[in-house]
Amino acid sequence: MMDVMTKRIRTGILGGTFNPVHVGHLHLAEVALQALYLDRLVFIPSASPPHKRDMDLCLFDHRLAMLKLAVTTNPKFSVSDIEGRRQGFSFTIDTLRQLFSDLNRNEELVFIMGFDAFAEMGTWKEYTRIPDYATIAVCRRNGGDIGGMAQNLFVNPACVQEFAVPVKEISSSLIRRLLREQAQGVTAYVPDRVLAYINHHGLFQTNCG
Repeated sequence: MMDVMTKRIRTGILGGTFNPVHVGHLHLAEVALQALYLDRLVFIPSASPPHKRDMDLCLFDHRLAMLKLAVTTNPKFSVSDIEGRRQGFSFTIDTLRQLFSDLNRNEELVFIMGFDAFAEMGTWKEYTRIPDYATIAVCRRNGGDIGGMAQNLFVNPACVQEFAVPVKEISSSLIRRLLREQAQGVTAYVPDRVLAYINHHGLFQTNCG
């Protein structure tokens, strides 16, 4: 009897501070599921991001809790606390290496990132080793030469894929400002369950506790 090849499971990894998570993050994840042919997508909040040491960052447990509330919109979404369980700065290479070591033989990782983050990848710890553990998928931006940047970063630029995401002009910094000012309209940017959590805990109004 001929062996039947097992379909490889493609797992998307979407990291970030998620400070707080907003509808733009969820929109990106939904598009990535389809565009990158993912079977599932894991959100990973950064516990101690090395490139954002001075920002007004909520406690990890709050950001993790808000993500868990947000991802209920799609059964293919899940949240991992892998970086919260590790000491020191949250380096992407360490997270991917740990995830890769736990993979099943028929599973592969796709590391999803925005164009701005990709433009800074050359400053990341052991960035040239990232393709050893995951394919890199970068959101396309008008005027951004992802292919050229990949050639400068990696020996094999084919490790980088591009995909398009319809623009949603939303940022966590904008949402934090609206919350501090108690401005109208924030409900359009944050899932209802997340906003209820923020209000219940008084987050982003004076501090993040």
